[in-house]
Amino acid sequence: MLARWREALRERWNEWFQSKVVWLTGSAQPQALSRSRWALLVIWGRDLYSESHRRYPIARWSDAYKAARLEIADSPSTRFHIGPYVDGSRLISFYQFGAGTPVTTTPSLWWVPESLVLTAGLQPTEVMTIERGALRYFLSAAGSQVAGGLVRSAETYALASGIPGGWTSTVLDEAATRARLLMSLPRVAPSAWSYSWSPDIKRWVGSIAKPAAAGFIALLLVYMLAVSIYLEAAYRWRERSLLALGPEVGALLDAQRRLDELEREQSGYGKLQTSFYSVTPTWGSIAETWRVGGVVRSVKWVDGKVSLRAGAPDATVVLKTLSETDLGLRDPVFSSAVREERGLQEFVIDFAVKQ
Repeated sequence: MLARWREALRERWNEWFQSKVVWLTGSAQPQALSRSRWALLVIWGRDLYSESHRRYPIARWSDAYKAARLEIADSPSTRFHIGPYVDGSRLISFYQFGAGTPVTTTPSLWWVPESLVLTAGLQPTEVMTIERGALRYFLSAAGSQVAGGLVRSAETYALASGIPGGWTSTVLDEAATRARLLMSLPRVAPSAWSYSWSPDIKRWVGSIAKPAAAGFIALLLVYMLAVSIYLEAAYRWRERSLLALGPEVGALLDAQRRLDELEREQSGYGKLQTSFYSVTPTWGSIAETWRVGGVVRSVKWVDGKVSLRAGAPDATVVLKTLSETDLGLRDPVFSSAVREERGLQEFVIDFAVKQ
């Protein structure tokens, strides 16, 4: 039962989708997959445009897009497709509609060339021959070419296009081409749809762009005016509320300001107290060094960290004395090797002063 429902929905979807795709060829009337008041896209037949290809050594897609726009000079009768970045370059295909191209009266979202749709999903070794009325052209993943001159068969087209050996050939008539178009549409690269908008959409966007911008600016101005009115009303209401409370409000506000100042002063005193280090322990270490017969060379004091450079008959006695005396010193250690010089042991002791 579920499979039957799924199959019915698929058939309805395919029927609706085909009704919204128009295939426009060189005849006076559109050779449509269907005819309706509006279409999702119009597929332009290969007999309505000329096709050319150019390679650009451009890696970024946005740069390739700018180059293609510059190449066509924003001509409404020229479409292009940007290929992937392969071997240091991108292949950009240009589709130039002829002056005698019939105008479709069916509004649509996209305009896409027939050969662009048919090449979607083609393998590098696959060659197609499209035969429709007086039109005959060859198609591969690299593009298409109308039969003429020296290229009159799939073999000569494959040779001229540099298609490697072992390629396969497929011949499509009008009915097979129509079916192949529908099958290939989902395989068209998403980027191709982004620059294949029809002139109908561009005209519609242009017609609503200015009114939409004007409406947005008007809404923004109304919003800003409403916010300004609200803020002004809130300020005046606050003033009236304060006046209604009487003169006590001023005294309360002054007291609050004074309290804020006291809190800032208290915070400052706290920071000062936590960053204060007494110099008494440092002087005590100097005195203890003298007491055991040492000679103080220099004292370096930075943020409570002291380096005492001195000489004594026995450096370990000085270190032991500083470690055992209650001077408020923390972790006294030798910071360098003890060396003998002029009958004394020269040393440097580092320690921290407790807060």
